[in-house]
Amino acid sequence: MYWLRQSTSTVVQFGPFVDVGDGVTPETGLATNMNSATTGIRISKAGAVFAARGTATLPVHNEFGYYRTTLSTADTDTLGRLRMIFSETATTLPVWMDFMVVSAEVWDMLFGSGGLTTAMSASVNTEVDNALNVTTYGETGTTTPLATTSIQAKIGYLYKILRNRKTSTATTISIYNDDATTVDHKRTISDDGTTYDETELITGP
Repeated sequence: MYWLRQSTSTVVQFGPFVDVGDGVTPETGLATNMNSATTGIRISKAGAVFAARGTATLPVHNEFGYYRTTLSTADTDTLGRLRMIFSETATTLPVWMDFMVVSAEVWDMLFGSGGLTTAMSASVNTEVDNALNVTTYGETGTTTPLATTSIQAKIGYLYKILRNRKTSTATTISIYNDDATTVDHKRTISDDGTTYDETELITGP
């Protein structure tokens, strides 16, 4: 089954048509008969009764019993299954083709420029942009930072250390809450004249 874009004219390779007698020899002279409004190519939209095509464009034999056949915007205007058939029992075995007509939006997403990959990339980019530039997060809490934690928590601690008030004595560095009064975290420091040392950050005060 082939996919078609709704209400869009298209040309398909219809066939192969072969001789009714041997089932092998390509039939190359069917174009005029195919184009008959009453006995030519018939189409059924979404299970409806068969009717003539909505175009007078003459099919053109291509090769090996295949005919380049136009389906007009009127032929592809109905969503769902589209069947095209031609039968001339005295000359050729019957041939039919099935199509699935999908909306322009679905077609463009799947088969248009960039296709589904571009659509998905755009969606991912939007989500990332929202996460980085739109969504806001409160200040990291007072718990001791863990070695294994989420990237959100790790960034939160870094931002808190960078932004908030800090004080230092000879033995302790204190990091304050946003109120600049409450100590949320601290670390012990020492300096023996040779080596300066800072311990891991822990909860305060």
